[in-house]
Amino acid sequence: MSLKNIRKTYNVPAFRGMRVRIYRQPGVITGSYGAYLRVVLDGEKRRRKYHPTDHVEYLGIPVKSETDPNPFLCERCGA
Repeated sequence: MSLKNIRKTYNVPAFRGMRVRIYRQPGVITGSYGAYLRVVLDGEKRRRKYHPTDHVEYLGIPVKSETDPNPFLCERCGA
């Protein structure tokens, strides 16, 4: 399942590169694995899997523009 499908299915604002807090630990969404989010927690190298609705607080990052369909994509690499 892609992040787009996760957003639709679980009605969450999950985007690659978005800051999140999971069980009070900050991290960044790096992608998806099935119906789970792949997240790297701050200070760790390993990606972990979390369900999109299981104690996930979506913090977001500054929006590049009001009309940008995906403000969380990296301008340089598109990730």
